[in-house]
Amino acid sequence: MRYVLLMILMVVPLAVSAETIFLNGVAAVVNMNYITYGDIKARAWPQLKPVLSSVKRAELRTTVSNIYTDTLAQMVEAKLIALAFKDEGGEVSADILEKKVAEFIREKFSNDRLRLIAELENDGSSYEDWKEHLREQLITSAMVSKKINSKIAISPRLFRRNISAARTNTSRRPRIKYSSSR
Repeated sequence: MRYVLLMILMVVPLAVSAETIFLNGVAAVVNMNYITYGDIKARAWPQLKPVLSSVKRAELRTTVSNIYTDTLAQMVEAKLIALAFKDEGGEVSADILEKKVAEFIREKFSNDRLRLIAELENDGSSYEDWKEHLREQLITSAMVSKKINSKIAISPRLFRRNISAARTNTSRRPRIKYSSSR
């Protein structure tokens, strides 16, 4: 992450309200990759849609601001993870991505790609943006698997020993002593 240049340029418009978001304004730069307010708004829309009708007007500004701020943080993290993945020589091939897309469409939409596209358009997103988001998820999964899961190692013997120790520590011995004073 030594090459990462991260600048949050203008988060203030996010805190004001949904109407003041400048769609082409730059919200953050992550190693010369730009995140615009329009990107944030598009990514946050599925979370915002139910909130706009259910949250009281007094709470709406802070709720929308929190959603935008969280979305920006998630997008910055995704860019940082993608950069680390690329720096380590990782690559998500088009073939792997298409297999994941086909698997998702088969499981969630009964092999109906048009239903997926219609739902994405209903959420204000495009198929290409969704595909890029899926690519980011694959990269994040690969990095988690590489960095975290590979470091979790416990032998079966150690596991059994820890379970046995836990069982003996939690035996059903009485923990409260009763006394009757008359």
